[in-house]
Amino acid sequence: GGAGEHGTYSVTLNCQYSAGAANVEVTGYFPIAEIAESGEEDVATGVMYLTSSDLEIMHDGAEQVVAIHFPNVDVPAGATVTSAIISFDVDEVRPGQSDADVTVSIFGEASGDPAAISDTAFDLSSRTPTTAAVVWNPEAAGAEHDMMYTVDVSSVVQEIVGLPNWAPGNALM
Repeated sequence: GGAGEHGTYSVTLNCQYSAGAANVEVTGYFPIAEIAESGEEDVATGVMYLTSSDLEIMHDGAEQVVAIHFPNVDVPAGATVTSAIISFDVDEVRPGQSDADVTVSIFGEASGDPAAISDTAFDLSSRTPTTAAVVWNPEAAGAEHDMMYTVDVSSVVQEIVGLPNWAPGNALM
Protein backbone atom coordinates (compact mmCIF):
# COMPACT_ATOMS: atom_id res chain seq x y z
CA GLY A 1 0.00 0.00 0.00
CA GLY A 2 1.00 3.60 -0.30
CA ALA A 3 0.12 6.98 1.02
CA GLY A 4 -2.68 8.88 -0.62
CA GLU A 5 -5.75 8.28 -2.72
CA HIS A 6 -7.03 10.59 -5.44
CA GLY A 7 -5.24 13.55 -3.87
CA THR A 8 -6.25 12.67 -0.31
CA TYR A 9 -3.27 11.52 1.70
CA SER A 10 -1.43 11.94 4.90
CA VAL A 11 2.34 11.80 5.24
CA THR A 12 3.68 13.63 8.26
CA LEU A 13 7.01 13.96 10.03
CA ASN A 14 6.34 14.06 13.78
CA CYS A 15 9.48 15.43 15.40
CA GLN A 16 10.30 16.12 19.05
CA TYR A 17 13.30 18.27 19.82
CA SER A 18 14.80 20.48 22.48
CA ALA A 19 16.76 23.67 21.89
CA GLY A 20 17.70 26.95 23.45
CA ALA A 21 18.66 27.91 26.96
CA ALA A 22 15.43 26.52 28.40
CA ASN A 23 15.98 23.19 26.58
CA VAL A 24 12.20 22.83 26.27
CA GLU A 25 10.85 19.72 24.56
CA VAL A 26 8.83 20.73 21.49
CA THR A 27 6.77 18.56 19.17
CA GLY A 28 6.50 19.71 15.56
CA TYR A 29 4.22 18.20 12.92
CA PHE A 30 5.46 18.74 9.38
CA PRO A 31 3.07 17.40 6.75
CA ILE A 32 3.88 17.42 3.08
CA ALA A 33 1.82 20.07 1.31
CA GLU A 34 1.18 18.03 -1.82
CA ILE A 35 1.91 14.51 -2.98
CA ALA A 36 3.74 16.29 -5.84
CA GLU A 37 6.49 17.04 -3.31
CA SER A 38 7.26 13.34 -3.30
CA GLY A 39 8.69 11.07 -5.93
CA GLU A 40 9.44 7.52 -6.93
CA GLU A 41 12.44 6.32 -8.95
CA ASP A 42 12.66 2.97 -10.71
CA VAL A 43 15.92 1.46 -9.42
CA ALA A 44 16.77 -0.34 -12.67
CA THR A 45 15.96 2.39 -15.19
CA GLY A 46 16.16 5.63 -13.19
CA VAL A 47 12.77 6.72 -14.55
CA MET A 48 11.16 9.22 -12.18
CA TYR A 49 7.45 9.18 -11.26
CA LEU A 50 6.26 12.51 -9.91
CA THR A 51 2.54 12.37 -10.66
CA SER A 52 1.49 9.26 -8.76
CA SER A 53 -1.56 9.65 -6.54
CA ASP A 54 0.22 7.66 -3.82
CA LEU A 55 3.58 6.30 -2.72
CA GLU A 56 4.29 2.60 -3.03
CA ILE A 57 6.65 1.41 -0.34
CA MET A 58 8.86 -0.03 -1.99
CA HIS A 59 7.55 -1.94 -5.02
CA ASP A 60 5.26 -0.76 -7.79
CA GLY A 61 5.92 -3.46 -10.35
CA ALA A 62 9.67 -3.05 -9.79
CA GLU A 63 11.97 -2.05 -6.95
CA GLN A 64 12.04 1.69 -6.42
CA VAL A 65 13.44 4.52 -4.34
CA VAL A 66 10.79 6.70 -2.70
CA ALA A 67 11.47 10.22 -1.45
CA ILE A 68 9.36 12.61 0.58
CA HIS A 69 10.27 16.30 0.48
CA PHE A 70 9.08 17.96 3.71
CA PRO A 71 8.93 21.75 3.17
CA ASN A 72 9.22 24.35 5.92
CA VAL A 73 10.56 22.17 8.73
CA ASP A 74 10.82 24.60 11.63
CA VAL A 75 13.40 22.82 13.77
CA PRO A 76 16.14 25.13 15.11
CA ALA A 77 19.69 24.61 13.85
CA GLY A 78 21.60 22.44 16.30
CA ALA A 79 18.47 21.28 18.16
CA THR A 80 18.66 17.93 19.92
CA VAL A 81 16.18 15.68 18.13
CA THR A 82 14.76 13.25 20.67
CA SER A 83 12.18 11.50 18.47
CA ALA A 84 11.11 11.55 14.84
CA ILE A 85 8.49 9.31 13.29
CA ILE A 86 6.99 9.40 9.78
CA SER A 87 3.32 8.47 9.59
CA PHE A 88 1.50 7.23 6.49
CA ASP A 89 -2.22 6.89 5.77
CA VAL A 90 -2.65 3.55 3.96
CA ASP A 91 -4.62 4.08 0.76
CA GLU A 92 -5.08 0.46 -0.29
CA VAL A 93 -4.65 -3.06 0.95
CA ARG A 94 -3.84 -5.71 -1.64
CA PRO A 95 -5.40 -9.07 -0.74
CA GLY A 96 -2.93 -11.94 -1.00
CA GLN A 97 0.07 -9.62 -0.82
CA SER A 98 2.00 -9.12 2.38
CA ASP A 99 4.20 -6.32 3.68
CA ALA A 100 5.70 -8.79 6.15
CA ASP A 101 8.73 -9.42 3.97
CA VAL A 102 9.36 -5.75 3.14
CA THR A 103 12.50 -4.14 4.53
CA VAL A 104 12.80 -0.39 4.08
CA SER A 105 16.06 1.53 4.53
CA ILE A 106 15.30 5.08 5.62
CA PHE A 107 17.89 7.81 5.19
CA GLY A 108 17.82 11.47 4.32
CA GLU A 109 19.54 13.68 1.83
CA ALA A 110 22.69 15.10 3.40
CA SER A 111 21.68 18.68 2.64
CA GLY A 112 20.45 21.45 4.89
CA ASP A 113 18.01 22.55 2.17
CA PRO A 114 17.52 19.92 -0.57
CA ALA A 115 16.32 20.86 -4.03
CA ALA A 116 12.84 19.84 -5.10
CA ILE A 117 12.50 16.44 -6.71
CA SER A 118 12.82 16.60 -10.50
CA ASP A 119 12.06 14.33 -13.42
CA THR A 120 15.78 13.93 -14.22
CA ALA A 121 16.68 10.24 -14.47
CA PHE A 122 18.19 8.85 -11.25
CA ASP A 123 17.42 12.14 -9.43
CA LEU A 124 16.90 10.44 -6.07
CA SER A 125 19.68 7.87 -6.11
CA SER A 126 22.23 10.45 -7.29
CA ARG A 127 21.76 12.62 -4.18
CA THR A 128 24.17 12.34 -1.26
CA PRO A 129 22.59 10.25 1.50
CA THR A 130 22.97 10.89 5.20
CA THR A 131 25.40 8.67 7.06
CA ALA A 132 22.60 7.96 9.53
CA ALA A 133 20.07 5.40 8.37
CA VAL A 134 17.51 3.13 9.99
CA VAL A 135 15.79 -0.07 8.92
CA TRP A 136 12.01 -0.36 9.07
CA ASN A 137 10.02 -3.56 8.65
CA PRO A 138 6.45 -2.28 8.30
CA GLU A 139 3.65 -4.36 9.69
CA ALA A 140 0.97 -5.44 7.26
CA ALA A 141 -1.86 -2.93 6.95
CA GLY A 142 -5.26 -4.27 7.90
CA ALA A 143 -7.52 -1.81 6.11
CA GLU A 144 -7.60 1.35 4.05
CA HIS A 145 -6.79 4.46 6.11
CA ASP A 146 -4.97 2.50 8.79
CA MET A 147 -2.02 4.57 9.96
CA MET A 148 1.49 3.15 9.59
CA TYR A 149 4.38 4.56 11.60
CA THR A 150 8.08 4.17 10.90
CA VAL A 151 10.65 3.35 13.53
CA ASP A 152 12.37 6.33 15.14
CA VAL A 153 14.27 8.27 12.44
CA SER A 154 15.66 10.90 14.83
CA SER A 155 19.27 9.99 13.98
CA VAL A 156 18.59 10.93 10.35
CA VAL A 157 16.85 14.21 11.25
CA GLN A 158 19.59 15.00 13.81
CA GLU A 159 22.29 14.68 11.16
CA ILE A 160 20.42 17.04 8.82
CA VAL A 161 19.62 19.76 11.39
CA GLY A 162 23.27 19.61 12.46
CA LEU A 163 24.54 20.52 8.98
CA PRO A 164 26.15 23.97 8.57
CA ASN A 165 23.56 25.09 6.00
CA TRP A 166 20.50 24.00 8.04
CA ALA A 167 18.13 26.79 9.10
CA PRO A 168 14.61 26.65 10.56
CA GLY A 169 12.05 26.64 7.77
CA ASN A 170 14.28 24.76 5.33
CA ALA A 171 13.10 21.65 3.53
CA LEU A 172 14.11 18.19 4.69
CA MET A 173 14.22 15.06 2.57
